[in-house]
Amino acid sequence: PAADGPRSFSPPRRSAYHACHMSQRGQVAYDPRGRIFVVTHDEALLVHDGDSEAPLWQETIDETIAGVAIAGDEIVVLGEEGAVRRFTFLHRELARASLGGAVRTFAVREDGTIVAAHDDHLSLLRRNDLAAVPLYHRGVTALAWSRDGKRVLVGKSSPEGEHQLVLLDGANGEPQGAPQTLASAITAIASSPKGFFVANGDHIQRFTAADAPLTHVTRAREHVITDVACSAEGTRLAMQIDRSRVLVLDDPPGEALLDVSYPQRVCSGVAFGPRPWIAIALAGGDANKVNVDTGAMHRSDTHPGRQHNRWLVSVAGAFQKRAAPGPTAAPARPAGLDEAKLEQQRRAQRAVEDAEAQLRQQQQDDSDRKMMFRIGFIVLGILLGVLRACARDSHHY
Repeated sequence: PAADGPRSFSPPRRSAYHACHMSQRGQVAYDPRGRIFVVTHDEALLVHDGDSEAPLWQETIDETIAGVAIAGDEIVVLGEEGAVRRFTFLHRELARASLGGAVRTFAVREDGTIVAAHDDHLSLLRRNDLAAVPLYHRGVTALAWSRDGKRVLVGKSSPEGEHQLVLLDGANGEPQGAPQTLASAITAIASSPKGFFVANGDHIQRFTAADAPLTHVTRAREHVITDVACSAEGTRLAMQIDRSRVLVLDDPPGEALLDVSYPQRVCSGVAFGPRPWIAIALAGGDANKVNVDTGAMHRSDTHPGRQHNRWLVSVAGAFQKRAAPGPTAAPARPAGLDEAKLEQQRRAQRAVEDAEAQLRQQQQDDSDRKMMFRIGFIVLGILLGVLRACARDSHHY
């Protein structure tokens, strides 16, 4: 159903425990309470109702949107040239600011503080500031706030081809511990409420501390992992693979809970919402909302004035096994019964069956006798009637 007018939203309890809810690629954000989800396309910011997927409102930004995030009760929008705009869920603009230059990637903390990567440095923009503070780290390709908002993990690549993960102090950008070197570039990082980060590369790896070794999580073999996300409760991990496939796994990884593929569309990010939902953004401003537990899929309704698109999608996952269980084995023989007792039970069962058969035969015999008596009475009545008729005829003659 379409929205009929302004909607009221009750504010959530503020907590630094939840990081902002956005995709690393930045084109989708999903409120953890499920009130709204947001997708972008070029300069368009498209806000949808979290329950019905109906369009709520849209806004045109002055420059191409680099990404969007939800921080508390606010929508935070970043332009590719560094413009920052903040809106309420009901489309009231709160503030404008600037990061001072083109943005490569960014992350938003729950209180609205932004850390963004530029070509030659990082910048830190607190919620009420108009200008960003530069932090001098070059070559940053991905970053994420920790869930407590005190640290930032960044992925860096040097011109010499060296790739590193570096943990920074969230207040001043100072490194915490030695960097960890990787074999390939990092383009996506996500933080888990369990206290660690996950980062891509040639495989997914877990970063727990600067002085602890990286832990291998999973790989996509010959495929490229382009985005990662952790659910708010820390039990699920999502990966975007190549351009058009999304996997959701248990965390720690077990079986694939959900496998979504788009033969005709390009994915532009993933973001978890309230359990069990996940949002998948599609290039062009569309999105799907998928129930990880059941595979139920909803699509975003088209905003007024925008082209209505249709697309094919393939959905598989663990829910198919739960919906169609295989054959079950016959129950085993009860323990503790020897052959003598089993034979005794069989004889008793046969005796009961014989008694029931005798009773049925006796009931059948009684029924047959009653039927013969009825037939005899009928025949006798007929004979008596014939004799009376003959007597009348003889007397008349």
